[in-house]
Amino acid sequence: MSSSRPNPTAKNVAEPYGSVFGGEHAERAADGQGKDTYDTLLRVDLETVDPTRNQLPSNEYMAEASLEPGTGKGQVGILEVESGGRKPLGQPNTLFGKACRIFRMIVPYGGLLSCCFNLASTSLGAGIVAIPSAFNLSGVAMATVYLILVAMATAYALNLLAKVITKTGLRTYSEAARTLLGPGADYLLSILLLILCFGGSTSYIITMGSLMRPVLSHPSSPAYLATKSGNRLIVSMMWLVLMVPLVIPKKINSLRYFSGIGVSFIVYFVVCMVYHSATHGFHDTSVRKQMVYMRSGNAALEGLGSLLFAYMSQINAFEIYSEMARPSVGRFTLYSIISMLFVGILYFLSGFFGYADFGSKVVDSILSLYDPVNEPYIMVGYVGIVVKICVAFAMHFHPLRDALYYLLGLRVATLPYWLHSILVMIPCTLALICGLFIPTLNTVLGLLGSLCGGTIGMIMPPLFIMYCGHYTIREVGVVNYVSTLLLLVGGVVAVVFGTTTTIYSTVGQSFVS
Repeated sequence: MSSSRPNPTAKNVAEPYGSVFGGEHAERAADGQGKDTYDTLLRVDLETVDPTRNQLPSNEYMAEASLEPGTGKGQVGILEVESGGRKPLGQPNTLFGKACRIFRMIVPYGGLLSCCFNLASTSLGAGIVAIPSAFNLSGVAMATVYLILVAMATAYALNLLAKVITKTGLRTYSEAARTLLGPGADYLLSILLLILCFGGSTSYIITMGSLMRPVLSHPSSPAYLATKSGNRLIVSMMWLVLMVPLVIPKKINSLRYFSGIGVSFIVYFVVCMVYHSATHGFHDTSVRKQMVYMRSGNAALEGLGSLLFAYMSQINAFEIYSEMARPSVGRFTLYSIISMLFVGILYFLSGFFGYADFGSKVVDSILSLYDPVNEPYIMVGYVGIVVKICVAFAMHFHPLRDALYYLLGLRVATLPYWLHSILVMIPCTLALICGLFIPTLNTVLGLLGSLCGGTIGMIMPPLFIMYCGHYTIREVGVVNYVSTLLLLVGGVVAVVFGTTTTIYSTVGQSFVS
């Protein structure tokens, strides 16, 4: 093939080629910085896919290259597959097409908003409704300190993971564990990822049940829906209609629009929590007397697991970084800081005002304490939480799927869509079954956050970067060296004390009850 290269634009190339090969390759090629990269992409298109039609399929688009015979010169056009026919992308003639084009302009593939929304969406989910109980368990002051420390640790861990990806070119947590830590570490990490993500998905089913309980138990609702079996039926239907379709796509960037909408609804719900607290809890002197600002001993650590789980965005770091339009450590770190700052503010507002609204009544999900039927603005917030839970459920399934495929020796990029759909539906269905029959959210979040979240999010990133080599004070500087060690030690402390405290409190409550 001639080395001559068409002159495509980023608009024509970045999204479709990025959805197959990763946004960084497409963007470099589109900007004229990656001549060889673009030729490689085009060569794959021409030689390995369909030499007669020169087509390269992806999840959402089809790229078509037409070369002038004997010259190697030509043009690249992107065609959108639509109801059996194809039409050029960027020339939508339907209302839906125009809406998609606007969304692509606002939240471009692999851009700042896309990455920030996906990072925030991974964190914001069941955690937002469990944070008030963490404030109750640990006290306002200790919970606030935990929020700040975990947010800083998460942002720095994401920075370390970006450096690992840049140095090694590895694409998943499991690959990094095997390459850097040796055989066996990859399987251990894959199992921890499976447990963490499966438990997280289960927690979203539990949250969905809690969300529907006050609505279905209203006197105007059918009597059957107020029962446990009725609640499980509605949750199962919502799982099938709303959650399953979001689990099937192979690329995490396919969820960026839903992530943006879901995060917007979370912001609205937090505003509702602040308003409800200002108009109800702040006027109740008995609630203010119940609030504890500082706990000590084991009690102070009881909310740590839930807070660790609430910030777990490291599990999608490899995918989000690889799908960035212009990947770099500095840019990814900036996106991470923006996301964690945004998430931390929302968590503090929901935790403090939720606790100030209901006091000691907040022992699990705060959703069961509101009355959405008689408070329409809360009902709108509940609808938004449903959307966000569905997105967070899907976001947890991407790393779960990657870990499962790694254990099975499969690659998502080469797996047929029908087989991919079947394999994903197995853990998806198991998560539904577990979520329907596990009643307590805090126990799940506490164990997952302390054991799995602490290991994956705070212990592994420092180990990865250290085993990349040349990690000395002279090479990385005193600040980075000390920060990495502090993150590692903090992760060990969080795993040991957080897990022990969660188990201790759970067993103690079981004997008391």
